Amino acid sequence: MKHTVYARIVEWLLPLAANPQASSEAHAIVPNRLVDLKSSLAGDTSPQAEAARIDEFLANPEKFTPAKPIEAPPGMPIGDEDF
Repeated sequence: MKHTVYARIVEWLLPLAANPQASSEAHAIVPNRLVDLKSSLAGDTSPQAEAARIDEFLANPEKFTPAKPIEAPPGMPIGDEDF
C-alpha cells in the first residue's frame, strides 16, 4: 500500500514541477520536496522505481513525459443500472 501512495505522490508532483504554466513558487518548492521524498525512500526497498523517476526528472526536466493514466476496466460502473 505504501508503494502505491509513493507512486501517486511522485506522479502528481512531477507534472507540476514540469508545467511551464505553474507558479514560480511551485517551480521552487516541488523539486525540493521531490528530493526530500527521495531521501525518505532511501531506506525502503520497494519504491526504487519512484526514486529512479525522481532522479531522471531532476537530471533532465525538459525530457519529462508524464505517466499514462490507468484506464478504467470496460463495462458499466456499479450503480448505473436503470430501474
